[in-house]
Amino acid sequence: MTLFGNSGSSFGSSNSNNTKEHTVQEVPADTVSRLQFTGANSQNGQFLAATSWANDVRIWQVATQNSGGSSFGNSGNFQMATQAKAMKNHEGPALDCCWTGDNSKLFSVGADKKGMLWDLGADSFQQVATHDQPITCCGYAKGNNYECMVTGSLDKTIKMWDMRQATPAKTFNCPERVYALDLLMPIMVAVTADKKLLGYRMDNDPSEWKVFESQLKQQLRCVSIFKNKAGTEPSGFAVGSIEGRVAIHNFQPDKPVDNFTFKCHRGPSNTNSRDAQEIYPVNDIAFHPNHTGLLATTGSDGKYTFWDKDNRTKIHGAQNMNTNNDPKKSVSCCSIDHEGKIFAYSVGYDWHRGHESNDPNTKPQIVLRNVVDEFKPKSK
Repeated sequence: MTLFGNSGSSFGSSNSNNTKEHTVQEVPADTVSRLQFTGANSQNGQFLAATSWANDVRIWQVATQNSGGSSFGNSGNFQMATQAKAMKNHEGPALDCCWTGDNSKLFSVGADKKGMLWDLGADSFQQVATHDQPITCCGYAKGNNYECMVTGSLDKTIKMWDMRQATPAKTFNCPERVYALDLLMPIMVAVTADKKLLGYRMDNDPSEWKVFESQLKQQLRCVSIFKNKAGTEPSGFAVGSIEGRVAIHNFQPDKPVDNFTFKCHRGPSNTNSRDAQEIYPVNDIAFHPNHTGLLATTGSDGKYTFWDKDNRTKIHGAQNMNTNNDPKKSVSCCSIDHEGKIFAYSVGYDWHRGHESNDPNTKPQIVLRNVVDEFKPKSK
C-alpha cells in the first residue's frame, strides 16, 4: 500500500480557526473531483476517499471524539481528526469514485478511460473497466443475483462490469456524452450532454426505464437521488446546472408543482446595475442520509448551502466563505457521512474560467465540518 504520510492529525488540532471545522492534511496537488465517505457498515471505522485532477486517489481515516471526554461522536459537540492512509494513481485525471457495499474496496474512474478496483485489504489496484473515451462517473449496484460497478463515459455509453470478466455484463447506449450519474438501488439516473435525464431500473435485470424532461435550459452538471420521507426507497432526484439553478424531480409527484426549480450560487455583479447578478455553476449535490428532504449544494462561487426542498427554504449558507465571490475558490464537491454529522467539502479551482485563471501554486483544501446544529430541519 502506497502510504503518503504518517503525521495525520490529532484531536485538538483542527488546523482551522473555526472550531467546527477540521482541515485535512496531505491533499492532492490539483482540484478534487469527488469526495466519498464510507457507508454505515464499515468494519474498520470511517474513511474518506478523494479523486483529483492530479491523477490520484487518496484515502484518509476519519475519527470523532466528544469534546468533553473519550467516547465517540454521540452529540453535536465533538472534535474531528483525520489520518492519511494510502494513495493510488490513474494515468490521467481521476474523476469519480465509489465504495463497494461492504466498504472493503474502492472503485475509481478517470480520463485515462479506465475503471480501477482498489482492494484495500489486499492492496491490489487493478483495471476492471474500460471505455473508448474518458470515464466521467461511476456507481455501485447490487441486486439479488448480481454485483456490478457501473460506469458512464464521454463515449456515449453506460456499462455494467461484473469485475470477474473483461467484457461488460451490459451496455446502455446513450443519446449523448454521459456527464454524471447517481445510483440508489433500485434506481439509477444519468445526465447527458444534450440535457437528457435518463432513468434506469437496476433490479435483477437492469433496464432502461424512462426519460425525464429537464426543467433546466443550460448544461447539466450533477445529479443526486433522494429517498421518500420514510427513507425506505428512492423517491426522486435533484439535478444542478451551470446556470446556478437546481431542479427537483419526483418520480411520482402528487401534483405538478411538486417538481420545481430554485436559484442558488449567485452573487452580486461587478457591473453598475443594481439588480445584476453573477451566476455560477452548481458543482455538486448531496442529500442528508436521515432527513431525506434536506440537501446540500456546492458551487463555483466558492460556497456551500443547505436547503429544505419540502419546505422550499434555505437552512444555512456559508456566509464567511469567499465573500468576494472569487471564482478561483470554487467548492468543487462534497460528501456527507452516513450519520449526517460531518459535511466534507473541497475548495479549489474548477476550471470553469479556463486555464488562464488557474494558479498552479495554490493547492486545494479538503475541510470537514460539524453540521449537527446546522444541517437539520428548522423548528416550526
